[in-house]
Amino acid sequence: MPITTWGMTALCLVLAAALAAAAGRLWYLHRRLRYLEAVLEDILQGHMHHRALAHPSDPTARICYHCNALSIRYETQLARRQQAEEANRQMLVNLSHDVRTPLTTLLGYLDAVHRGLVTGAERENYIETARSKALDLKSYLDALFVWGKLNAGAEPLSLQRYDLAELTRGILKDWVPVWEEAGLHYAIELPEQYTPVKLDREGYARILNNLLGNVLSHSEATELKVLLCVQDGKALVSVKDNGVGIAPQDLPHIFERLYTADRSRRRGSGLGLEIAKKLTERMGGRISVSSIPRKETSFAVCWPLDSGW
Repeated sequence: MPITTWGMTALCLVLAAALAAAAGRLWYLHRRLRYLEAVLEDILQGHMHHRALAHPSDPTARICYHCNALSIRYETQLARRQQAEEANRQMLVNLSHDVRTPLTTLLGYLDAVHRGLVTGAERENYIETARSKALDLKSYLDALFVWGKLNAGAEPLSLQRYDLAELTRGILKDWVPVWEEAGLHYAIELPEQYTPVKLDREGYARILNNLLGNVLSHSEATELKVLLCVQDGKALVSVKDNGVGIAPQDLPHIFERLYTADRSRRRGSGLGLEIAKKLTERMGGRISVSSIPRKETSFAVCWPLDSGW
């Protein structure tokens, strides 16, 4: 059937409208892509807060959302890197101070002995003091070495089945004379029954020693309690003291690298609690802290009981 003139005209009008709509859509997409290009260039220049805006019905909406997600991820990673760099810078500053001070004191005592400036009992006291300073320095460098290996994932752990009560008892016996010399009243509560847990023996010893060392170095406590109990299929080791405690605003940060609530009382590496946390988590455990200043501060580490053979 032949197409009439009116039919041809209508068809041409429809085609023209379709072409105009397509051209308009292409022009809009071109404009949106130029907009996204400008946003990405702005982000690459360091303006990471810039976000690509789009209505949910916009054909470029999904691209905008992905661009924003990448921008947020990049911003987060950059912030973490900057925090790590600042923490490393602060660690180097502290390392310089904490190594130089005991080393200078150590050399001073040894130099006095070497030059014969002290004799008799005083000479022996100088030698003993120098030995104590050397041990403090070694302890600091040991902590730094372990911390470095943990952060690099190079600290090997051998998870084996142990009786946690017996393992804890063996560690605590070496602390008893230290507590007695310091005049610290202590109580130990360990169960008689077998408490099987899978962990690294040396890693657990370092965790517990770090927590106990903190009591002597930072807490100003007069009473200490170490207890082990089994709750809900988990073995829980708690170290409690009645010292100065930790302020509420400091609790969320206490396991962070080099964090010290009161620098004036700072002794040691400042890495002990972070090392304890990393070791506990690498062994599948969990560590937590609670504190009521001047009443009770409690550090608790727990692992699931190992019921398999």
